[in-house]
Amino acid sequence: MSELVHLSHFGAPRTLPPAPWSIRRREIIPAPPERVWRALTDPAELQLWWCDFAEVDLRGPCRYAFGGAHVYGDSPGNMDELRSFPGFEVLAAVPPSRLELSWQLFGVETRVAYDLSNRLEATELTVLQAADRAPGWDPGAGPSWWWQALPALRTYVERGRPDLRIDYAAMRNAREIVF
Repeated sequence: MSELVHLSHFGAPRTLPPAPWSIRRREIIPAPPERVWRALTDPAELQLWWCDFAEVDLRGPCRYAFGGAHVYGDSPGNMDELRSFPGFEVLAAVPPSRLELSWQLFGVETRVAYDLSNRLEATELTVLQAADRAPGWDPGAGPSWWWQALPALRTYVERGRPDLRIDYAAMRNAREIVF
């Protein structure tokens, strides 16, 4: 039985309120939900596919914080900054099926919900990020940061390393982007 750590005032599990701006992305990962949950919540694993440093504690009071050059947005740039960074508010944590948190992104409060469902020896991971306005990205103009993050998670779980990690700090200063 899953233990509810903290439940959001934004609604029941598997829902977020309607929002003027949102991104939804789905990825099938050939591993059980427990394995994918660990990659989403273990700081050492997060650092291998998502960020440069992380602190996660889903026992009350919850703390979920990450940062570095490989994180899109205005995250802490080093471990010392992360220690003083308030982190992202954990709104719900129901291992291994749901993680919901707030993510301040370029001054815009967004809500991110990760839903993990068991699908015949694989995990269907759906991520929904929503906000009252777009946080410095026009999803109609091209792919969002999730187009890279979820395949990186999948290939990390499959092979122990992500296929692609974008250095967003370097990208901000680049004149052109070449893959």
